[in-house]
Amino acid sequence: MEPRVNKILKKLSNEKIKLATQKVDLAGIEDLEEAQNDLDFFLKNVKPEMAKADKILTSHDQLRKQISASLKDMLGLEKQGQNFIDDGYRTYDKVEKQLKALGLNNSNAPMMGQLSKSLNQATTVVNDLNQLYDYLQSTT
Repeated sequence: MEPRVNKILKKLSNEKIKLATQKVDLAGIEDLEEAQNDLDFFLKNVKPEMAKADKILTSHDQLRKQISASLKDMLGLEKQGQNFIDDGYRTYDKVEKQLKALGLNNSNAPMMGQLSKSLNQATTVVNDLNQLYDYLQSTT
């Protein structure tokens, strides 16, 4: 009978171990649930912020594309404006020499004063375009 008692005690001993393991498993499940709840809370709260960030990045990308297109347009306008200014100064100088050859001054040709004002304005605009171009280029 002795071996049977040992067998029973051995079996009881094994059962205790199994019960203890199950108890640890139950405690682990509670930890898992808490960790899952924490992650669910985090994910729920981070999703709206990520959506906002995504919208901002999309807007930023669109703005960069617009700036890039604007830079190309501004560069073309600046070159065109500078060519017109150069042509305007050449014409002004040519007409001024012709007026002097005739013994006249610029006040005898009202268009000379208007051209001078327009050249000054165009020069200011081209300078502003250059500054704006440089600024926009530095932001992309």
